Amino acid sequence: MWLRMLGAGDLLLLRWALLGVVAPGCVVLLQLTGFFEMFDEQQLRILAGHPFYISASDVQVTLVSPVATFAICVGTALYLGIVLLRCRSYSRRSHICLLAAVAIALPGLLCVLWHGVFYVSQPLVCLAVLWLLLVPCSFVKRIFS
Repeated sequence: MWLRMLGAGDLLLLRWALLGVVAPGCVVLLQLTGFFEMFDEQQLRILAGHPFYISASDVQVTLVSPVATFAICVGTALYLGIVLLRCRSYSRRSHICLLAAVAIALPGLLCVLWHGVFYVSQPLVCLAVLWLLLVPCSFVKRIFS
């Protein structure tokens, strides 16, 4: 009931704040269950093979701590949340998410040049949660309201 009393700007701010909590929250819950281990192992298999050939000593070096990875997830959720909320078109939202996914995944492959591993599965899942909430769920909500 109190949601109907809020203005359009207040609703946008509320949705943005909820996205900033829900997307990183899902990442934390999945991290606690060990969901990302198989993705991290797959990334190491890709980096160990052709054309990257990362050395065994470089695999032991993690370039970003878990706290910094969580900060990247929060920053991604807050920034892309407001950008995607401002877009009206679902195709534009999807294109922005696709470009953001490429931008997030690229350092995970280029980390060979920095002699370490930058695991990108957590930020990519955070981006996927944002996309799920802002494209398919918004589309279904718009159909049924």
